[in-house]
Amino acid sequence: RTLDIPVFDPTPLVQDYGVARALAPDQGHYTDEFRAIIGDALVRFIESVHSGARVTAPDQMDQRYFLEDLHAPPVPA
Repeated sequence: RTLDIPVFDPTPLVQDYGVARALAPDQGHYTDEFRAIIGDALVRFIESVHSGARVTAPDQMDQRYFLEDLHAPPVPA
């Protein structure tokens, strides 16, 4: 927070989905079924950082973004 660096926090998403369903038995990896969900949330976070939105938690992301938008040319300053 001191440096104002956006940080992706997957905790709320894992909790909402259910820890047992989201994490593999080793508790160090995501389950196959959860990978697509966390992956989508991570892509949306990256896009929000890229656009300057400063979204830090999956529950703050109310818009659906698309992967192809990552390849859009940069907007001139």
